[in-house]
Amino acid sequence: MRSFNGFTTWHLTVFILLYALLFTGCAVKFVQTVPVSPQEEVYVSAAFRSMLENHRKCGCCLDAEADVTLAVQYWLADRSGTMSGFLQAMEPSHFKFVSVNPLGQPLFIFTTDGDAFQSALVPKGKVYEGAVRSAAFEKYVPVWLEPENSFYWFTGRLKPAGFTIDSIARDRDQQAYWLQLQFDGTRYQDMLLFDPQQLVILRHVIMGRRNKPNLDVQYAEFQPLITDQADAAGPGMKQAGDNPADAACRMPGSIRIVSHDNNGQMSLELHSFLPDAAFTRENFMIDIPSGFVRVPVK
Repeated sequence: MRSFNGFTTWHLTVFILLYALLFTGCAVKFVQTVPVSPQEEVYVSAAFRSMLENHRKCGCCLDAEADVTLAVQYWLADRSGTMSGFLQAMEPSHFKFVSVNPLGQPLFIFTTDGDAFQSALVPKGKVYEGAVRSAAFEKYVPVWLEPENSFYWFTGRLKPAGFTIDSIARDRDQQAYWLQLQFDGTRYQDMLLFDPQQLVILRHVIMGRRNKPNLDVQYAEFQPLITDQADAAGPGMKQAGDNPADAACRMPGSIRIVSHDNNGQMSLELHSFLPDAAFTRENFMIDIPSGFVRVPVK
């Protein structure tokens, strides 16, 4: 587990947008496909189910250093910036991001369990807290966002829920396939760009009304986790990828998030993953120092 200028309205906006994933780009026709043969459809469907089965055997938690770049466009101005720190998550809904200064001291902490959140603005000695579905969040968060499943967005996996595959088509430019999924109990559809050879999801798009994308999350630079490291000088040192489970549980090192609800975009570069990360609910609660002001968000 890892240890861990001034605050402005920009920082307050960032912590809400960071969790809400509401960053937009130009609307383009992003899905261009060609039909598949019945044999291809069977092959892709089987590979996809195999990937999901492998994911069930992976660890429950994510712990990595993170560089987060944000660019938000306002009506009269653009704002952008990069925050460095670490990101931690535990399935299905726990999430924490800590921004640190070059000395490793925390500047800003955001954490949630999927129902409530806390955000500590350390230089100002303030902690904002409230419900994820409070009016302040409802202003930013669309109905299709599911805070109770945030872990899966940051690991390139799917939430454990029933679904049907409505269609499969091959991407025109990549050796990958688009799967159109309908999750049980949802009104929107999920489009997944799936690589059946690498067994990874390269892109996850939530489609809204009139068949237009609401959320577009792109994954790249997948990295295997080493789960049983020996002494680096020892002859029996385990290398990444030696165990098939390592490849099945790879984490995306690069995540780009685009949406069509607000103006902006977000990129996350994850590195220095800790293998066998394990957390409890208490790890996602801020131990508020005495003297900090608690500000309720309603």
